[in-house]
Amino acid sequence: MAVSGAANWNYTRDQIINAAYRKIGIGIDGSTATSTQLTNAQEALNNIVFSLYAQGMPVWAMTTTYFTPIQGQVAYPVGSGIGTGNLNIVAPLKVVQAWSRDSNSQETDIPMNIYTQYNYNLLSTKINQGYPVHFWYQPGNQSGTITIWPAPDAYTAAYRSIYFVYQRPFDQFNAGTDTPDFPQVWIEPLIYSLAHRMGPEFGLPLSEIDKLNETANELITNALSFGTEEGSFYIQPDWVVMGMGGGNPYGG
Repeated sequence: MAVSGAANWNYTRDQIINAAYRKIGIGIDGSTATSTQLTNAQEALNNIVFSLYAQGMPVWAMTTTYFTPIQGQVAYPVGSGIGTGNLNIVAPLKVVQAWSRDSNSQETDIPMNIYTQYNYNLLSTKINQGYPVHFWYQPGNQSGTITIWPAPDAYTAAYRSIYFVYQRPFDQFNAGTDTPDFPQVWIEPLIYSLAHRMGPEFGLPLSEIDKLNETANELITNALSFGTEEGSFYIQPDWVVMGMGGGNPYGG
């Protein structure tokens, strides 16, 4: 049996929009959306993309970068035109892992604890200098702030870098030739989600809108099940926060 040997099928923004319109009976028989219809659908499509931030942390959007800590500095701004060096990036949505790398010790990596604001606030003496072991990320609107504890000492500033893994935002659609910032398994979910969003604007019956919504949700669920990383999951108490950071984990 012959196969193509290719797996590069993809849709542009305009192809997604025209496919969605066909689902609701607009632009059939080879016709395409008007410029006004394209503009309206692009607005809805980008809103769908942004709403998918809340669906979790997909593998393809996880990115790693690093920064060089400065002696005595605990807070580091992140964002386009805001951060410096490798922190001059589109602000992360979430940070899921961090570690420090010692270039003076054969590139030794030491894990850092990812802290919430609550946990960070419980830490004492924020200005004390030493070897950073805790990492807290506070996202904002188009920017964010990384805070580490304790404040970096002279050795850290000279020889250590802080690496972290974060969920980046998905790229929006601007031009008609833009392709999705998603794997191919997301093409149909985007089409049906857009058709569901645009249906009411063209007077589609509620029963048809409900069917589109049901199909879109089913396709999104299938796509999400494929977009998570395989691995083990471990749970253990945070003895430091619980005040049991001594040699005996039970506080004795």
